[in-house]
Amino acid sequence: MSTPDAEAERLKDSLRRMYGHVTRLNRVTMASLKSWEPRDVSDDVAITEVLRDNIEVQATLFIAKFQPLGPELVLAKAVIRVSYDLYRIARYDREIIRIIELSKGRHKPSQSLIEVAGHVFNMVDLAFQAFDKGDKSLFEQVKNLDNQVDEAYLSALRRVSTLESIAPGDALELLVLRHLERIADHSVYIAASML
Repeated sequence: MSTPDAEAERLKDSLRRMYGHVTRLNRVTMASLKSWEPRDVSDDVAITEVLRDNIEVQATLFIAKFQPLGPELVLAKAVIRVSYDLYRIARYDREIIRIIELSKGRHKPSQSLIEVAGHVFNMVDLAFQAFDKGDKSLFEQVKNLDNQVDEAYLSALRRVSTLESIAPGDALELLVLRHLERIADHSVYIAASML
C-alpha cells in the first residue's frame, strides 16, 4: 500500500520529468535564437502538454485518495500550478521558434536579445530549483533577474514607440522579448509556489 509521502514524492518526480523536457526546449530555443534558424520542437511541446495533463490527474487522485491537509495539500496544489507554468513556458518557446521560422532567416538577433534570453532561461532553472528545494534565496535571484528582464522589455517598448515606423527586425525582436518576458513571469510564479 502506498503512503502519502511516497505518492507526494512520485508527484514531484513527475514534475521533475516535465522540467527536464522544458529544459531541453529552452536549450533548443536558445540555440535557435543565436543562429536565427528554427528547429522543430513540436514533439517536445506535445510531450509537455501530455505530462501536464497527467500531473494534474495524478495530483487530483492524490488529493482524493489521501485527503491531505497541511504540507501535502500545499504540495499537490503547487505541483498542479507549476506544471501549468512549465507548460506555458514550453508554449512560449514554440512561439519564439515560430517567429524565427516566419522571418525566414532574414534577421540577425541583437546581442542584447541573446543576453535577455540567457537571463530568462537561467531564471527557469533557478525557479525550479527554488521550488524543488524550497530555497528562498533562489527566489530572490529569480526576482532580481525578472526586474532586469522587465526593464529590457520596457526599454525596447519605449525605444520602438519613438520611431516613425518600425523596421521588421525591431518588430521581431519586440515579439520575442514579449514572449521572454512572459517566460520570466512564469518563472517567478514557479519560484514563489512553495514559499
